[in-house]
Amino acid sequence: MPAGGGRGGGMRGQTGLNRVFSGEFGTQISWLAPLAFAGIVISLLVIGRAVRTDVRRASVIAFGGWLIVTWLVFSFMAGIFHQYYTVALAPALAAMVAIGAFSLWIARDKLWARIVTPILIVFTAFWDFSLAGRSQWLPWLKWAILIIGLMGALGFALAGLLRIRLLALVALILSVIGLMAGPAAWTLYTVSQGHMGSIVLAGPSLSSGRMGGGPGGMPGGAPSGGQPGNGQPGGGQAGGMAPGNMQKQGIPGGGGGPMGQDSSGPQGESSSSGAPSMRSQRRGKSGFHGGSEGGRMK
Repeated sequence: MPAGGGRGGGMRGQTGLNRVFSGEFGTQISWLAPLAFAGIVISLLVIGRAVRTDVRRASVIAFGGWLIVTWLVFSFMAGIFHQYYTVALAPALAAMVAIGAFSLWIARDKLWARIVTPILIVFTAFWDFSLAGRSQWLPWLKWAILIIGLMGALGFALAGLLRIRLLALVALILSVIGLMAGPAAWTLYTVSQGHMGSIVLAGPSLSSGRMGGGPGGMPGGAPSGGQPGNGQPGGGQAGGMAPGNMQKQGIPGGGGGPMGQDSSGPQGESSSSGAPSMRSQRRGKSGFHGGSEGGRMK
């Protein structure tokens, strides 16, 4: 596969601006991405004219730059791209969600803020609805996210029109519950499951309720605890067959020695083609063991 990845390729994905939003990449990191990116623009509008030493503006520049640059790198980087790489976006994304929400609170008395707030909540609720629907795990979760999120958006819209602070507080609580339900559920699923190997995913896979991209949670179909190798089902040994299985099936050279030779089995001495010689077979009947002609017992 060429560098940059083609279609499919769970460790590559199609490069482009939507790469981190697609497939299992999206369910790893992009639940609150609409709020985070909108938070950059909103925060600059609200506190962009502050004094040069303003800490809030410095935070927007630092975390917003972190988020944008890292997102672009992940979107267009060539070669292998594992889903867990997206954890590098988590601090910046969380910071921009918080800063953006605080900026909206500062501008709560302005008309544009009262309009933008429910729109953002509705958009994010629909996005989380689509992410939760990518997995078969907890099929009711996506509907809970959507309904609670829409209730929160409606509450903010009514609170902006009627100027009722208590209604705004209720809308805030509903919005937080609705928009955080997806990430919270994926987190609980992850901490409740055992993990083995170096490549694991947060939350259930898109095709089932199991971790990872293959049986046992390892992309490429390797079982838990095995090495993914080149996507071979057995992991560990080339060809996906462990030495013990090779011996059980009568395959010569199953001990894992070079060129198919057995350095520890009862047949001991092997020919260059991997088949035991007649001399080693005769010596095997006498109980002798050896790895080569020079190493047999005298």
